[in-house]
Amino acid sequence: MKKVILAGFAFVLAMGLAIAANAPLRETIKVPLEQVPVSVRNAFEKDFGAAPEGGYWTALIEKESSNGRTIVTPLNYSFVKKAKGNKIEVKYTPTGTLESFSGLEKITPVADAAAVPN
Repeated sequence: MKKVILAGFAFVLAMGLAIAANAPLRETIKVPLEQVPVSVRNAFEKDFGAAPEGGYWTALIEKESSNGRTIVTPLNYSFVKKAKGNKIEVKYTPTGTLESFSGLEKITPVADAAAVPN
């Protein structure tokens, strides 16, 4: 009976490891400004103006192996700056849609002067 239980446990453990080995891996990496998509950079400038000095960009990526190749997919891009207890974090999708932000105020769009009635 003990052998059957141990064999069952070993089988379940082996299956769990096999599934985990094929699961996509997520990690956050630092990204140089040149590698941040133009849509994300333009959206940041539109929403918040110029990026504050001393900050950096990160990307949350997903790595998946398929047919001996590694496929890397960006899930989001974040601008981060930490200084003296203040933290700025702005997160965008790869297409430039704002997901979340903290530590910065959004720029309020100014109405077009021609559209304002006198």
